[in-house]
Amino acid sequence: MKISFILVNLLLTAALFAQGRIILPPPEEPRLPELPEPLKPVVLEELSADIRIRDHVARVRLEQTFYNPNRHNVEGTYLYSFDRDTRPGKFYLYINGKKTAGELLGAGKARKIYEDIVRRMKDPALLEFSGQGLLRARIFPFNGRDRRKIELSYDQTLRETQGLYKLQLPIRQSAQGRIESYSVVINLQTRGRLGTVYSPTHDISLKKIDEHRVEIRFGKKQVRGDQNFIIYYSESGGDIDGRLLSFRPRSDRDGYFMLFIKPRFPVREKNALPKDVVFVVDASGSMGGRKIKQARGALRFCVSQLNSGDRFDIIRFSGSTSRFGGRLTEAGARQKDDAFYFIDNIRPAGGTNIHQALREALDILNVPGEGRTKSIIMLTDGLPTEGLTDVRRIVESLNLNALNDIRLFSFGVGF
Repeated sequence: MKISFILVNLLLTAALFAQGRIILPPPEEPRLPELPEPLKPVVLEELSADIRIRDHVARVRLEQTFYNPNRHNVEGTYLYSFDRDTRPGKFYLYINGKKTAGELLGAGKARKIYEDIVRRMKDPALLEFSGQGLLRARIFPFNGRDRRKIELSYDQTLRETQGLYKLQLPIRQSAQGRIESYSVVINLQTRGRLGTVYSPTHDISLKKIDEHRVEIRFGKKQVRGDQNFIIYYSESGGDIDGRLLSFRPRSDRDGYFMLFIKPRFPVREKNALPKDVVFVVDASGSMGGRKIKQARGALRFCVSQLNSGDRFDIIRFSGSTSRFGGRLTEAGARQKDDAFYFIDNIRPAGGTNIHQALREALDILNVPGEGRTKSIIMLTDGLPTEGLTDVRRIVESLNLNALNDIRLFSFGVGF
């Protein structure tokens, strides 16, 4: 017998409270007998999303496999929330390995057919798409210790805020700790040059194809199920792409912001201004373990990116200081190799005399350098503990002893 799945257009007035999940209603008396054991929630076991973004329109194909851990049959409701700029596509439910599609019906006819199928104990799914952006599918019966696979597709126009476009998959499972298998693949293409690509929720990997295309991947086992999948991206028209995200939870409290700055790659060396850079790295006792490894890796990367016309030096500091060259050194291949050896042999020990290290960096940079940018890059994990320790007085001392146009960039390590 052909099994029908019913697609219904309804305007739901209830608030949206669940995403991409199956919920079970509480037992009702006297229709259902008393259950021999507490009703366990349906579990999302597998999630797979294949997404293609072209000109800020996302075509999403989502597959979810749910498991009923109860011994008896249950009736569940599948919910998935949509953005208001979304056009729903196809919905499929897999029953005993068979893929069955839905059909679009009026609300009254759909309800009548659904109730008739339920009475005859067939295997239906009733799908409702509301103008408020909620997709709802009633699944009955959901056999005990069995699985149901749901396949869903839709197109969504991504909106831009402060130069950033946002894609969100509403797949949070608030009642579930982990999702056994989690895979998302996104092929992103923009007309303009691609700028920032960032996910605040998941550790994505990026494979750049060219200036307009990138492949975004996330795939892991046993992934936390209590958050949606979110990415931000931007288009850039210049050599440097800068975007700002801000968040203020309450009007009477300070908020937060995140600034994305991405230079255009590759940058032609002939277009780059020559620069003088002194790297100041904290090697105090608190920098042991993972922190010193992070600092070494960051220093190696920075030195490797210097151009042949640049000059640099490295100051290692704890309670005292030691220098790589003691003066500005040309960033040639041999000098970089020597710097890598110096970096790899930085060992954490002692206190933290930030003031002395920064004064020495200023002394190195306080030399004539027409047309050159001058910068200090400091890597540290904390506050000074030796020498001058008052931060305000340290800043005043540096301002008094620095020539114009020396920039200081301080980066926290180990956070």
